[in-house]
Amino acid sequence: MVETLVLVSLFLTVFGHIIKEGRLEKEGKLQRSLHKLYAVLEPSLLRFLDRMMTSKIIGGTRIGRAILKILSKILWFLPHGVVTDYIALERLLTWIDSQENSHIAIGPCVCKKALGVHEEPYMTDMTILYGAEIYKEAFPEEYRVISKDEALRLLKEF
Repeated sequence: MVETLVLVSLFLTVFGHIIKEGRLEKEGKLQRSLHKLYAVLEPSLLRFLDRMMTSKIIGGTRIGRAILKILSKILWFLPHGVVTDYIALERLLTWIDSQENSHIAIGPCVCKKALGVHEEPYMTDMTILYGAEIYKEAFPEEYRVISKDEALRLLKEF
């Protein structure tokens, strides 16, 4: 589960970029603004969805579960887990590290933070490229910039 949570920002940020001639293009202002808004709202959204899923009215009834299923289809565009292997991530981070203005940051697991869970490992939300800049701006006390080598070491630990 931890591996999946770590990969959320990695893949969303990469696929949000346009790649031309093997180089990353700068993200647009709208894209950056929407990502920053999501970063700020993400913990509240996760708390709300968790309460819905665990409530007896929504999560405990057939109609409620159908509502949750419909919601999951509607909210497909929000970050969600993607499972991949270490070798693919190593190649991705190596390529990203070769790009101009590449950034990698790590901060608290947004799900654990939103739900008030402080079990280890806690610092597992790895973000890259402009996503790293956004989360560092939105939560300067919680996120820190890390090197590609530290990112790869942490991914092995996760």
